[in-house]
Amino acid sequence: MDHWLKGQTTPPPSGGSFLERLRIARSNIKPSDPWTAPLRKIRGQIGHDGLERIATDAVFEHLDIPRLQRTPDAAKRLKGLMVTLGWVPVRSRHVTSRGRAARVRGYARMRG
Repeated sequence: MDHWLKGQTTPPPSGGSFLERLRIARSNIKPSDPWTAPLRKIRGQIGHDGLERIATDAVFEHLDIPRLQRTPDAAKRLKGLMVTLGWVPVRSRHVTSRGRAARVRGYARMRG
């Protein structure tokens, strides 16, 4: 049977009234994540190679997530949403203002 509502996990029952089937279908819809809308608008820096990159900390700043709430669970939640929106998780080397090399986790995607 076709899934006639986006996000529906189970097909609507064939019997019953239309309103009953609609009520069941609505109860099966997953709520959208509140981070999704702001993440759709996020833009990174475009490098010489044409890749758009953004650091994970910059994404958390854009979402106004305090430092103490940037837990591994929050990072996993962010990763799932970013991958859904077409970003790829990356780790890159970055030279700090003190001249030291540091690893930076973030996301990249092709622009265009």
